[in-house]
Amino acid sequence: MNMHGIEKIISLISLIMAYMIATTLSGSFRAWVAYQFGDDTAEELGFMTLNPLVHLDFFGGILLLFWGWGWGRHVPINPHKIYGRYRHIKIALAYLSNSFAHIVMGTVSLTLLMFVFGKKVLFLAIPMVYTGTLLQSDFANAYPEASSIAISLGLIGIALLFLNVLLAVLDFIISMFRLFTLIFLQENETFNKYKDIFTIVIPMLMILFLINPLRRFVIILLFSVGEIVVNLFGGI
Repeated sequence: MNMHGIEKIISLISLIMAYMIATTLSGSFRAWVAYQFGDDTAEELGFMTLNPLVHLDFFGGILLLFWGWGWGRHVPINPHKIYGRYRHIKIALAYLSNSFAHIVMGTVSLTLLMFVFGKKVLFLAIPMVYTGTLLQSDFANAYPEASSIAISLGLIGIALLFLNVLLAVLDFIISMFRLFTLIFLQENETFNKYKDIFTIVIPMLMILFLINPLRRFVIILLFSVGEIVVNLFGGI
């Protein structure tokens, strides 16, 4: 096996580890938030756990192996079990909890990378996060003094950053569509008549047109927050 093949395997292992962390934490957090607001659907189905096997999605995992990104199992929310004061706000928070969890994980990943490797890690992270291309050789060349373990952990950190940015945006788009239909279109006869078509076509169009600008926004947001945190707690 040549070096290119070895690097592909290392990149894939990093992505798989990042995928397990990202989907497990975001899925369990979504189940926990829904449970706090009165919806025990996800909790009864066993999603409020940190067992990665519960949160792995078959098709999302296959896509990860062949395309370099994937998603976890869908954690269901029953909005009819969420009631009381500020009901709509609670429902919105439950639906958007995935995106919040991914943004927090992305921020933590970037902050740790900057603490360990310095701000110049941004020059490696930015292109990798945009393209999803994880190159251990680039990391090793940029930090020749670092150990192989540190390089491997750094690559996992960038994989976490890449996946969390992507999943934060995808979850946000899909959750906003579901919230909009729940609040404004639930009683609409035309929507209900063609619901199966709308729930597939419209989110796909939204993803097609919104994913890139939203990814850029989230990346800029995370990098800005990460730099502020590093400057506050021992600037590098």
